[in-house]
Amino acid sequence: MKCLIVGYGSIGKKHSHVLHDLQCDVDLVTSQMTNDFSCYSSIQQAFENNSYDYVVIANETYLHFSALTTLIKLRFQGIVLVEKPLFSTKEILPENKFKKLLVAYNLRFSQLLTTAKKFLQGEELISFSANVGQYLPTWRKNTDYRASYSAKHAQGGGVLNDLSHELDYSLWFCGKSLAVTAIGGHYSNLEIDSDDIYSVLMQCESCPIVNIQINYLDRSTRRDILIHTKNHSIYIDLINGVLNIDGKEENRYPDDIKNTYKLQHQSALTGDYQFFCSYEEGINVVNLIEKITEANHMKTWVKL
Repeated sequence: MKCLIVGYGSIGKKHSHVLHDLQCDVDLVTSQMTNDFSCYSSIQQAFENNSYDYVVIANETYLHFSALTTLIKLRFQGIVLVEKPLFSTKEILPENKFKKLLVAYNLRFSQLLTTAKKFLQGEELISFSANVGQYLPTWRKNTDYRASYSAKHAQGGGVLNDLSHELDYSLWFCGKSLAVTAIGGHYSNLEIDSDDIYSVLMQCESCPIVNIQINYLDRSTRRDILIHTKNHSIYIDLINGVLNIDGKEENRYPDDIKNTYKLQHQSALTGDYQFFCSYEEGINVVNLIEKITEANHMKTWVKL
């Protein structure tokens, strides 16, 4: 497979090395200098010299739409994987001939989440709570957090975009959001102009109480889920790779999150799309982020 990765930040580097390990021929669109892969200054320049089967859009969120429209103008007909979130604002993508357009919510490939989702089939959900927090200044090694896109609202930064995995998998488990309210913004002394904390409460089609807590402030990194049904309690610790059901450890996958990147690309390359976030689902997350922001501003419930 001939692959092109657009963007070579921390996530672009991760995609490039995973695909290289999967025996793919990888090129980059980046302004950085690296001897590991062939580099081009633009998507157009890359396509002038090569043809590709698989393109990964991993640049800043606010540039995703223009990258996709460039691929459409180049009549690309392969597979496209766009890093999350799909867009920084709601956009309407022109008609295209992509073989498949996917959104890189790689946590859908977590063995913890897929095992829990299978266990919950036929169960009636009562509540779904997700918590994620990581201290932004220590998040990305050898990077000044103030210069990162996470710190910049105009580039699609802020916890709602950056940590939108929690929004996506909440909808994946709980169904379409019917109404949402929220409180959040920039409350800390971090030198950023984006939001650093949000608390979100939703009513969803398949779960009446969905509670999501996300922040850039947690010095003790956290990512976990607690689900109550009429018959069971399920706890998922994504950091330590543990699934508990009714207080007992059911499964342990120590490298679970790390493995999701490989599983995601393997599935895309082999045409197994069952766990992927689709383009339509990606748009739903972008729409939800807008409604959460509106609810926070209006201090009320907002219907979707």
